[in-house]
Amino acid sequence: YEAILCFDKCLAIDEEYFYALFNKGLVLRIMNEFNESLICFDILLKEHKYEDKVEFYRQEILEKIEATD
Repeated sequence: YEAILCFDKCLAIDEEYFYALFNKGLVLRIMNEFNESLICFDILLKEHKYEDKVEFYRQEILEKIEATD
């Protein structure tokens, strides 16, 4: 949980600090906070240079969300 707070502080200073957003998404995924994690990865997908790094995690999260429905 503390990691999320640190990432949020970084993002409050620089909302385009995509490294912090990516790592926040990973930590949320580990915490099984799939919807919040998906939001992070969806934001990153808007930056096309991150597609190859993000799409795998995004698909994995979508599968987990679907499995819990």
